[in-house]
Amino acid sequence: MVLFTISIGKVFMETSPPKIDFLNLYDFWNLIALLGFIATILGFIITIWQIIKTRKVAMAAKNAATVTRSAINRDIILMEISACIKTIEEVKGYLRDKKFNASLLRVTDLTSQFIQFQHIISKPDINFQEILTQLSILRESLERKIDSDIVPLDIVVANRKLTDISKILNNWIGKTRYANI
Repeated sequence: MVLFTISIGKVFMETSPPKIDFLNLYDFWNLIALLGFIATILGFIITIWQIIKTRKVAMAAKNAATVTRSAINRDIILMEISACIKTIEEVKGYLRDKKFNASLLRVTDLTSQFIQFQHIISKPDINFQEILTQLSILRESLERKIDSDIVPLDIVVANRKLTDISKILNNWIGKTRYANI
């Protein structure tokens, strides 16, 4: 038993405590620093790549929103022009029934709507000035007719001019329905 203890003590005495090799420790920290530097560079590259990718997605979303907004604006204008056509038909009915006050009111409304369209529609294929001129002539004729029963008003000619305006607007609607305004 004594021999065994001596031999164990001898083993411990012959092995010295581990020496720290500062050169290897220095290389270890250099390796860690190098790996950190590489990770930083990779992170920076990935960040720039993600920023570029995000910018492309944002631009695509902006373009899609612009297209959608244009389509909505086109549809709204088409509905407004359709409402004007209905108003023209209403005016024609008032003229046939000799309801000149109601005709004057609706022609005045049409004039203001066409003035607005003239400034809203970016690519007008409609000669708004001609339409506004025809409506102004009709409005003046109606005002004179209301002021004096003696002043003649050719209802057939007035209705024909309104029909011409309605045809112009219907043709524009047909061309514009699936195009950009």
